[in-house]
Amino acid sequence: MLFGNDVETRQKILVVDDESANLHLLEQSLTDLAEIICSTGGQDALDKAEQHQPAIILLDIEMPQMNGFEMCKRLKNNPKTCNSAVIFVTAHSESSFEYKSLSSGGIDFIHKPIDLATCRLRVKNHLLLKRQEQTIIEARQDMQALVNQIPSYISYWSKDLLNRFHNDYNGRWFGTIPQDALGKPASSLLPKALYEEILARIASNKPKHQFEVALEDTPGKIDYAQAHLTIRKQDGHVAGMLLTLTDITSIKRAKSQLDTENRRLKIMLNAIGDAVIATDSEAMITFMNPIAERLTG
Repeated sequence: MLFGNDVETRQKILVVDDESANLHLLEQSLTDLAEIICSTGGQDALDKAEQHQPAIILLDIEMPQMNGFEMCKRLKNNPKTCNSAVIFVTAHSESSFEYKSLSSGGIDFIHKPIDLATCRLRVKNHLLLKRQEQTIIEARQDMQALVNQIPSYISYWSKDLLNRFHNDYNGRWFGTIPQDALGKPASSLLPKALYEEILARIASNKPKHQFEVALEDTPGKIDYAQAHLTIRKQDGHVAGMLLTLTDITSIKRAKSQLDTENRRLKIMLNAIGDAVIATDSEAMITFMNPIAERLTG
């Protein structure tokens, strides 16, 4: 992760079974893999799941207060518990029960009587998958935070040049925020000069391009941008396009002002009656006005 905590928190497993012997058996056999939370079912199990948001829920099917299928449905409908992986544990061996378990949102099925060695292996593998899943989520969040802070315009487009993402969250560049731009064509989102330049670059069959482009009437008064264009191709056809833009308006204006001042200075030096000679640090002449030229020949 880019910014995540290096210390990994201990994962949690919620074991739900109306028989205390099964709870004790599973708690003792899995306690070294994760923090174990036990419940006999019903609303207590739903409350504990919402409170602890465990990585895995081991869920019995046949329970008096609420069967496992109904509980799984409620867990999956709750935003706070929908990401917990549900593993059904039951004495039923019929394939219909296994099918219903998986179709109701479960990811695995453990038969009773429980083979502890197999159970531990299944749980350990699912804990690893959840850990990897969490790592990916955190990496995406860190990357999103990084993209949000970059002042450049970052965008990705489909093979048909439909917008798939951009980070202009305040509409400073082209007046359209990401949720309004999603799925819309580049021709309607980007200025005409930029769009035509992109089409020309795509036609050149080169994968990477860098160029300056003049923009008009942008909300943030961005008159000039440095563009970096990467074109992904698959089987010889455009598969997508990454476009980034950096505002270089202030640089272009400063350069223009400097050129203007240089021209004015040159006119002044050429007009005065004294000889003017400029040298560098090694005494090499870099400038002479006309009077100096006449005096030195």
